[in-house]
Amino acid sequence: MKHITLFIFAFLIHSSCTPQRTKDSTFNSKINEKYTIHTTFNKYFEGCGVDGSIVIFDKNNEQWILSDTITSCKEYLPASTFKIINLLIALETKIIKDENEVIKWPGQTDTVKYGYRPEIYHDMTVKEAFEVSAGWAFIELAKKIGKANYKKYLSACQYGNLDLSETNDDFWNFGGLAISPINQVAFIKKLYEEDLPFSKLNMDIAKKAMIVEQYEQYTIGAKTGWTRENNTNTGWWLGYVESKGNVYYFATLLLQDRKNNRSDFGPCRKQITKKVFESLGIIDGDDEKLHDANHLFNAIDHVPIVVSNLQEVKQLLKNELHFTVKDGKAHVGIHNCFVKFEDGTYLEFIEPIDSTQDIGRFYANFLKERQGGTSLAVSISNTSLLKQMLIEKNMKFSYDSNKVWQTIEPQKSDMFFIEYMDKSWKENPKNTTHINKSTALEAIYLFTDDIDEAVKKYKDLGFNEIGQGSYIETPYHLFGIGKSKLYILDDSKAKKMNQMLHSSNLKGICGYKIKVKSIDAINKIIKHGDKIHLEENTTTIFLKKYNLFLTFTE
Repeated sequence: MKHITLFIFAFLIHSSCTPQRTKDSTFNSKINEKYTIHTTFNKYFEGCGVDGSIVIFDKNNEQWILSDTITSCKEYLPASTFKIINLLIALETKIIKDENEVIKWPGQTDTVKYGYRPEIYHDMTVKEAFEVSAGWAFIELAKKIGKANYKKYLSACQYGNLDLSETNDDFWNFGGLAISPINQVAFIKKLYEEDLPFSKLNMDIAKKAMIVEQYEQYTIGAKTGWTRENNTNTGWWLGYVESKGNVYYFATLLLQDRKNNRSDFGPCRKQITKKVFESLGIIDGDDEKLHDANHLFNAIDHVPIVVSNLQEVKQLLKNELHFTVKDGKAHVGIHNCFVKFEDGTYLEFIEPIDSTQDIGRFYANFLKERQGGTSLAVSISNTSLLKQMLIEKNMKFSYDSNKVWQTIEPQKSDMFFIEYMDKSWKENPKNTTHINKSTALEAIYLFTDDIDEAVKKYKDLGFNEIGQGSYIETPYHLFGIGKSKLYILDDSKAKKMNQMLHSSNLKGICGYKIKVKSIDAINKIIKHGDKIHLEENTTTIFLKKYNLFLTFTE
């Protein structure tokens, strides 16, 4: 790559980058060591229709890497990147005791200034507020912190120009406070190296909260920012990368006249940064594309299946299909039972009993249309990273948590993601040992009347399409979900399937592929339903009354 290396003339850059009201002697001495300018980085900004700059500090080589020496040194509103130091100050002043403290939703926010984001309008922990960039939550903290504390800690951290003249609490998005990309990197470097006037515990909390991507090859801890003050889109991506035995601190700044608004402004903050990382060999682009979001997905966790007569279904499962059935605990509005497998996957069968309760009403309404699977539950490894991915894609979702799990439900998706808090918990083996030798829920079959739209939806959610084919004369698209698979079938072409289930319109989740130790054992003991041998090691049983089928495979 064509670039310019400056040693002798570094003092010129130093003089133009000195903050107006602060001095950082450590930073000044470092800047005089090595300074590399890559003017070709500008093509990535041009491709997004923006101006801006990127600044990187290579820890091992003690080298500054910049796209330019002008924008890199100018000061701009920090926007939501200020949440990093805001979190630190809130912790250090004991306004909050830790990142799990809950901030109460004040009941309203300015949707003109901050946009309409109903998915964040609820009580939430500080950690969640940081992850989803809930501005209202940090405004509530700012009211308690006070300008005197901000002045004290911003001065001690040598953060920006110290202009706190803005009278509104949200002075990091509007007003005179400003910081340069180089100053941002200097701040992140000190945070990572624990050289700021905060306790080690509080700095560890902030660094952990920043983690947005974690792959085998690298980890990124970062925070985005975006303000529209003065008719300008000012966007940031600020943080650190741990990769190949090194650490790189970075700040990417995007500037765009709002007359030239483009819908990709938000995503471009990360896209530009990663293209620069790839060009420098900090990350490997192919590896990052390979993992994408799919590395977050462990497997299909379970499927809730609503039925009209749970007792009848339990008898079928136990006496004719030879599953071990575990009764569910008491629930308001429903009765349920489970078929659980040794790998942690399971099927949940539900009968609504009280439609005056929310959960009972949901399943009762579903039952008016049909019996069968209601939604797909996918187990995930990191709720925080999935939230970041959905936010980046502008996909709305709801979030819930308790002592057992955290869940994320994207809007209009008929699915939800679940992360269990206790990763070591295992079901009692007596509940996962079946006479029919079943061991896992391996795949599900989902029927749709708009297969193109369904395929697009699951791709947007980060699932990888791994093939196409035909199942019982019905074309499908096959997706990988961790160790599991999802078959999306075109119900308009499912004539033979409809005949076998005596159905005129297959819809939703109707089929379940179950892994067994021996297909011969299945064929000997299962007598119920219509059996069809699709191939040597596969047996499918159609349960017409319940509008579902089970495919057993070795």
